[in-house]
Amino acid sequence: MAQEIKIIHTGDLHLGMTFKYLGDKSKLHRRDCQDVFSNIVDLCIKEKVDSLLIAGDLFDDPNPSKSIVTFVIDELKRLKEKNILVFIISGNHDPYKKESIWFEYKFPSNVIIFDSHGLEPKTVGNLTVYGIAYTNNTKEPLDNFKAEKSDNFKVGLIHGSTTNIKSEEEPEYSYRPIKKLQIDNSNLDYIALGHFHDLLEIKGKVKCFYSGSPEGLSFKNSANSSILLVRYSDGKVNVKPIKTAIREFHTLEVDCTKLDNDSELRKILDTNFIINYQGAIGFFTKGIMNELRLFSGYDILYEKVKTFVQNELFDQKVNLEDLNILRNLSEIEAIRTIVDTFKKEINDLTVQDRGDSEIRNYIKISKCRPFVVKQQQSLIPKKCVFNRIVGDSHLELRFSAFLENCEDVISYVKNYFGVHFKIDYKNADGNISDYYPDFVVKKNEKEMFIIETKGREDLDVPLKTQRLKQWCEDLNKAQKKAKYDFIYVDEESFDKYHPSSFEQLEKNFREYKD
Repeated sequence: MAQEIKIIHTGDLHLGMTFKYLGDKSKLHRRDCQDVFSNIVDLCIKEKVDSLLIAGDLFDDPNPSKSIVTFVIDELKRLKEKNILVFIISGNHDPYKKESIWFEYKFPSNVIIFDSHGLEPKTVGNLTVYGIAYTNNTKEPLDNFKAEKSDNFKVGLIHGSTTNIKSEEEPEYSYRPIKKLQIDNSNLDYIALGHFHDLLEIKGKVKCFYSGSPEGLSFKNSANSSILLVRYSDGKVNVKPIKTAIREFHTLEVDCTKLDNDSELRKILDTNFIINYQGAIGFFTKGIMNELRLFSGYDILYEKVKTFVQNELFDQKVNLEDLNILRNLSEIEAIRTIVDTFKKEINDLTVQDRGDSEIRNYIKISKCRPFVVKQQQSLIPKKCVFNRIVGDSHLELRFSAFLENCEDVISYVKNYFGVHFKIDYKNADGNISDYYPDFVVKKNEKEMFIIETKGREDLDVPLKTQRLKQWCEDLNKAQKKAKYDFIYVDEESFDKYHPSSFEQLEKNFREYKD
């Protein structure tokens, strides 16, 4: 029996969508969509899947906010740590074009982003994924396409429209047309589609599904938003939907012509959508656990949250059965107060400086396995073991050139994800994240420096550098072979001082040192 291959198929998350039509609940639902993505990553790890497939429109815009992109990259890093691959295609909302997210940011090495105008195969082990970048609305991706014969699990990853979703209510139905006959003749084992926001099977010779959005995006969507867990073994494909929706959209028709006032309408709404404090407290508890990535202790935390809401959240003790109290709990201010309070208290209990440390492992740069980097501007180094330095920014390339010209530097290394040098820290949201410094510099046999370069400072920079400072101090206490220090290099100061030696860099760049 051949080894089973497991993948999770999702798409159309539209992260960064504004949800303006939800009014003051828009921020809450934006957070729901991010929480669902975190839950999908958790599910990939729990199910020990081989890969995650994202069928386009991961983002709602080709240039989403930096905070959204950083969130996604941090989540994808969690999959990298578990050796889970991620295959991503762009969609009509986040198309593959210059100056878009796909060119502006560096994704972890476990992420494969398709950049071809036609279906191209990417093979890893017994899995071959045929993906296509979204660059226009009209091209038929399966026209004259036939996958090569192989014993591998052959999967198509496409963002487009079948005739099944043609509707006056779907103005984008004609984008990237996919015909039923093309699907049947594709020689693929499974086709993972994106673009349509509800779960839909395109029945035929080849297993073909829209996974739909994992979290409802509008009142058009069904309540059963989910992802698809796909198993392949001995030539057979099994598809299982797993519900992921945190919040559901329901449409309720009410005849208001016979109602005298708003209170009567409110009574009807409360009757049709039964609100109870148990559901509200459960919602808060799950939200806290999701943000802190807690996998057990729900029953204990539930009682703590209940007690806090009942006795501490308001000016006085409240009756949780009171509908007015429950309505107040749906306000964004109340939700953030509850979640942020518990995050802070839990982190204060679990993230503590113990005052001691130990060295458990070393990273030997010369033993790093080969890895692939993007085709972009680079530098050929003489003082680095890597054959090419590819910078995530122009500043990184300039700094690499500076190190090459420093006579008081023996060697250095650009800290790619493939080096696996990372430091955990508590970010501005109160969560534990991984921080990858930009450079490690060997000044001489007794002095080592960790360098962080930055073009524009964000909220996490002081927290990262504070943690880096502590890391160096701990390492210096734990060993005496070499002294470790750090330097923060911002672009404005780098342009201002124009250091000509590493010694000058040490002297002039003192930010976060004292």
